[in-house]
Amino acid sequence: EDTGTTDPETTDTGTDEGGWVGCESEDFTVPLVRESVVLVYDKSASMFSTLLEDGEGGSLTTWAALHAATTDFIDRYPQPIANLGAELFPRPGTTGSVSASVCEVSIPVDVPITTGGDGIVAGIPGPNPAAQGGATPGSRALRVAYGHLSDVRDANPGSRGHVFYVTDGAPGCHADQVEALEQCGGGFACVQIRDFDPFAGATCTSDADCPPGTECCDPALGSANCPVDGTCALPANGIKDVNPREALATMGQAGAHPNPPAGDFYAVDDAPALEAALRDIEASLPTCTVGIPAPPTPEHESMQLGYLTLYVGDKAYGHCFDWGDGSPVDNCTGPLSSDLAACMSTGVPYLDPDTMSLTLCGTSCEDYKQAGALDGSYGCWEMGDEQAPTLW
Repeated sequence: EDTGTTDPETTDTGTDEGGWVGCESEDFTVPLVRESVVLVYDKSASMFSTLLEDGEGGSLTTWAALHAATTDFIDRYPQPIANLGAELFPRPGTTGSVSASVCEVSIPVDVPITTGGDGIVAGIPGPNPAAQGGATPGSRALRVAYGHLSDVRDANPGSRGHVFYVTDGAPGCHADQVEALEQCGGGFACVQIRDFDPFAGATCTSDADCPPGTECCDPALGSANCPVDGTCALPANGIKDVNPREALATMGQAGAHPNPPAGDFYAVDDAPALEAALRDIEASLPTCTVGIPAPPTPEHESMQLGYLTLYVGDKAYGHCFDWGDGSPVDNCTGPLSSDLAACMSTGVPYLDPDTMSLTLCGTSCEDYKQAGALDGSYGCWEMGDEQAPTLW
């Protein structure tokens, strides 16, 4: 009887009566499943002028913080864990603020999906680029991104796609606003409220004196949206009748990974929080749920016991099961979680025997990403009168 922790593949295959008889193992490898992800990034003017604390006593622009978080996301593992593309809004090179170009996006996407993150960093503006401008045509960018993911899925049936949407405000540039922009010759104000003329000179002392969706100009504001101090004008930031927080919460709820508690989107106040949010969203990718081959058919009727061993990085997991009904064998059950909840709490993989779907959680998921693949081995034993050996 073998009661040690020897790998079943190397156990003696003799046929001593009343003992265990090993059989030839069947090995398999499951490479890392790489999801397709399009990074849909806001590159409007405010992304390059709004400063975030860097966590070290200094500050940097929102775009510089996003660029650093993206580089971290791409380089975190020895091998790519996702196939990445990118769509920016507005399109690269936009510098105007009072023309139809502020609402244009690239068609097709700025960076097509490729293996890993090849081309992403080169295909988006650097951390501190030349002057950038434009509005926030987020809905247009999302439509282009989803169209690209659909094309990728058509070319690779069964593939799954995701969008990481990052912005510092509510989506703008709706179709009627763009039409208004073109009709009124590029005046940014008429994009927002078509029947409001900011140059009409309506005087005010407070916002209550102004039409809905407008505000009273503060002499200290001095922005393009406030052409005459002491008159009604459009808000310096924002869109008529759109609450940015509510709009982003709705988007978060519609996506697959809302951020609790109330808010349903990742609201970040500094660069470390932005990096942490991107890491958390990346961790939600279903990279660590994979299918594994079903057990092979035993060679002989006398082979009553099967074993499965999984190797993830430098760790081994597995269990023994009855060839007849697939049920685990109590005295030969190795460290596989009994259910998904146990996997989530311990990091030990869970195998759904009905679907042969393996879920790795926590440490086992991280080990899988680091290794880029997991190895497995099936084997079988003839049961004699002896107890099952300890395999792991």
